[in-house]
Amino acid sequence: MGYSVTSLGNILEKHDGPVSVPEHAYTVLKNALLEGRLSPGDTLIQEEIAASLGSSRVPIREALKRLEGEGLVVQRPRRGYVVASLNADEAEDVFDVRMLLEERAGFLATQKRTQADVDSVRKAMDEMVAIQSKGHYDSWAWGIANRAFHDRLFAPCNRPHLLRMLSQQRDLVTLYVRIGGSIAPDPETAAEDHLRIFDAYVRQDAAEVGRLSREHVHHTMTRLLAKLRDRA
Repeated sequence: MGYSVTSLGNILEKHDGPVSVPEHAYTVLKNALLEGRLSPGDTLIQEEIAASLGSSRVPIREALKRLEGEGLVVQRPRRGYVVASLNADEAEDVFDVRMLLEERAGFLATQKRTQADVDSVRKAMDEMVAIQSKGHYDSWAWGIANRAFHDRLFAPCNRPHLLRMLSQQRDLVTLYVRIGGSIAPDPETAAEDHLRIFDAYVRQDAAEVGRLSREHVHHTMTRLLAKLRDRA
């Protein structure tokens, strides 16, 4: 279904800053997708989105085309743009690509990392541990810290194109996990994976960081696909 102007108004914020209108539209729509505030199969009616953001349809169309290029929305005949739906085979394809990218990024980053990089990754890991130790587990906050861990881990590879592709693949994975609803992350298993990766990172064992990064993605994929196929 499509969102009404009223409901979209509760999700999207009008443009009032120095950022261009298309960039603002892209950012708020992408955040709504990745945070699970837009549901799979929802029709994204351009007129309603434009009204909610206080803009014309042109920047909305530009934003939707960018999101389509990233796989977060799809264009359907006679329906226009809709939020991408979850498909186990497509999800497996995304994870396969991500495994290859993270293995390579982990290998290159470990070869070039500095002590400052090690300290930065340790800080992100400590943030995840602090979130897990709280009485009320905040999966969204943990997800942000988890992404920071991997971003900081891979940053020293200094391969802008590789890092852009990795970011896009992580967005797709985030969308799949959000759509999965009850398919929550497994922080205990992830923490064990992170500790092993970090230990190899400290030792500057590039091959081991690459292997463990690939294995870490595989663990997430296995949990998600098992849930999806059980539902199917």
